[in-house]
Amino acid sequence: MQFRPLLALMAAAALIQVAYATQPHPPSSQELGAAQGVLDFCSRVDHDDGKSFDALSRRALLGLTPQQIEQLKKSEAYKQSYAALQSALGKLTDANAHAACKAIAPAARPDRAPTGKR
Repeated sequence: MQFRPLLALMAAAALIQVAYATQPHPPSSQELGAAQGVLDFCSRVDHDDGKSFDALSRRALLGLTPQQIEQLKKSEAYKQSYAALQSALGKLTDANAHAACKAIAPAARPDRAPTGKR
């Protein structure tokens, strides 16, 4: 059944919005691992928006030193979150994976982002 991986992708998409919003603190290792897992997956699946996903990934790390980034990525929480999302998303069919990544692509591309009020 495709429901669980698709649900994981949608939950991670929501997490991306939270993790990358302007915050008084950087994302946690777990948040960053989950978001990076989704972005890396979608970058591989959706070649048209791959650069946009990469840009969003870089944006998440703004304000962090290389040492902080390395420390976050080496943490067990980051690795577990990243692996969990990669595993769940890897179970999607190609069509569902592509459609789900297209659905979150506006979050990665400002020119395609919704213009409604927040």
